[in-house]
Amino acid sequence: MGTMTRTRSLMAALAIGGVLIASTGCGKASEKIAEKATEKAIEAGAGGDADLDFTDGGFTVETDEGSSSFGAGMPSGWPADVSLPDDFAPTGGANISSAADTMITATGTTGKGIDELLAFYDAELDGWEQAQSIESTADRRLVNRSYTNGNRTIAVGIVENDDDQEVTFTYMVEGNTP
Repeated sequence: MGTMTRTRSLMAALAIGGVLIASTGCGKASEKIAEKATEKAIEAGAGGDADLDFTDGGFTVETDEGSSSFGAGMPSGWPADVSLPDDFAPTGGANISSAADTMITATGTTGKGIDELLAFYDAELDGWEQAQSIESTADRRLVNRSYTNGNRTIAVGIVENDDDQEVTFTYMVEGNTP
């Protein structure tokens, strides 16, 4: 099985695991059942053993392929040379790494407008190449822009709301050496 197929299978298993966890009650027996079911789903997706560890507000998965952690708040490992908006309020995140690649995603909100955020990242990522920019204005304005610099990519996804913007920042490193 190729790395991309294995990664997609693992991501599907992690999504199933998240649903199982969210749908369980608060009791220890329910938690244990959800943990075992999630572990089995992840093992099936990863094609090998998986160790699952629940923490307050999230969980970590270790497989032969790498590790992943999911939870509320800002994930660890965000690069120091890529700023986030000063009013960014993280609501969740993930840190997924394998021997070959790393991906860190942070979701949350900011009071800055879309145009202000885009101008901020165009200036912040001076020296990076803008690789893609997609915009939709069907119901509300949505923008996704990505920038590359060597083997590193930053993707900025913004959804416009009345009071604030929902934002997703994704940092990817191919080869695990920035």
